[in-house]
Amino acid sequence: MESSRNTCVPIPSVSLPEADPERDANLERDLILTLSKLDHYRARLADRQVAHKPTLALQILLNMLDEVTGFTEHVLQVLNDDQRGREELTQAGELYNSIQATLKDFMPSAVQSVFSFFGGESGNKDRRRQDLHELAGRFLEILKGFFELFQGVFSISSASTEWIQAYQIFLVDLEPVVGSLTC
Repeated sequence: MESSRNTCVPIPSVSLPEADPERDANLERDLILTLSKLDHYRARLADRQVAHKPTLALQILLNMLDEVTGFTEHVLQVLNDDQRGREELTQAGELYNSIQATLKDFMPSAVQSVFSFFGGESGNKDRRRQDLHELAGRFLEILKGFFELFQGVFSISSASTEWIQAYQIFLVDLEPVVGSLTC
């Protein structure tokens, strides 16, 4: 009986990132710079003239998506990690294509302009409004996914905690702006 208590059960090893304060400081600096750029776009989206122009608002969402995906690809290349973030990047690519298609739909052709002038487009406007809100919701979810991905890249928990606080404040400011976009 006594001998069975002393038998060691092998515990699977888990590879944790080695603490690297310098790398974390550089990542944090770059993330804050990226967040600052995203906040600039948020401020442009909050402008009333932009909020009521869906083509301009969608273009800004594309710019924000470009900013965060470009940063993500850079971080993953620096980390030499080709697996992490693939799902987020794939979802971002799909959203990018959806926004591009919707942008084309929002650009009126000559025939659509005539119908619009004579008032024959109310059902189309409802569909466009629904498309815009769906894309905005997907954008917020994908952006949050990227932010959560970044928090897992830090090797020091205090840096990760600071990042979580920073991006949550940004999302609190961004969500009502994106939610108020209209056609």
